[in-house]
Amino acid sequence: MAPDPTVPDAAVQDAAAARLEVARAAAADVAELALAMYQSPELEVLSKDDGSEVTAVDRDGETRIRAAIAAAFPDDAILGEEHGATAGTSGWRWVLDPIDGTRSFVHGMPSFCTLIGIEHEERPVAGYAGWPALDETLEAVLGRGASWRTRSGTVRPARVSRVRRVAEATIQLGAPSSFARTGNEAAHPRFAAAVRRIRGWDDGFAFGLVATGRVDAGVQCGLSRWDLAAFVPIIAEAGGVLTAWGGGDPLDPPGCVLAGPADLVHALAAHTAQGAAGDLGRAD
Repeated sequence: MAPDPTVPDAAVQDAAAARLEVARAAAADVAELALAMYQSPELEVLSKDDGSEVTAVDRDGETRIRAAIAAAFPDDAILGEEHGATAGTSGWRWVLDPIDGTRSFVHGMPSFCTLIGIEHEERPVAGYAGWPALDETLEAVLGRGASWRTRSGTVRPARVSRVRRVAEATIQLGAPSSFARTGNEAAHPRFAAAVRRIRGWDDGFAFGLVATGRVDAGVQCGLSRWDLAAFVPIIAEAGGVLTAWGGGDPLDPPGCVLAGPADLVHALAAHTAQGAAGDLGRAD
């Protein structure tokens, strides 16, 4: 049987798994930092140049992850939300979001998470997502499955939902403002009308729910590479797909993506195309 071209070879899988071990330990360090300030009146909130919120936990957390990477894999490149890009020579790149969902973190909501994507030759091949306040993690290496550690400490395979029809689906639908920023504001109410019900969690929590089948699909817009890179392999190994609305690379701007079981995502994509023409409808 010919090898699956979508699955990295064994050497790449091994190298990705070694990096995932470092990611897991670094994320645990960030979790400790985050929980020390979670729901604390001493948490100081600053504003970035773009007006978004940031805390010392965001910045110090990324610094800690970078230090762990530099110690273990000094030739790897890094792209982080807080500290930008660092060049590398190995063909590997880490994509970091130390606190995804800073607004949730600031407001004492437990949906914030730490995201670490691991890319080989610009392709995401492994990913880690951890929710410190919920005590849950997801991780995957392409070709080796995705695992979900629940709050009880049980580790089990992560699997997407079995729902395939749009009219039967519960979806995580991003904020209307994120759709509006990318010129897709008309699509938001049409998605809401097309499905059985919607949920409104943003941040990586939305994709975590998709990867574990707790919601059927996710529809989001305006996301960055550090919001998505970790979830590309996680959702793939959970049996789903994460793709751009038009079927292209989800990591390309403007970051409007669909995630879930392939059949459901393809059906939602058809609605998206109709929505761009002004009619999302409710057909399946």
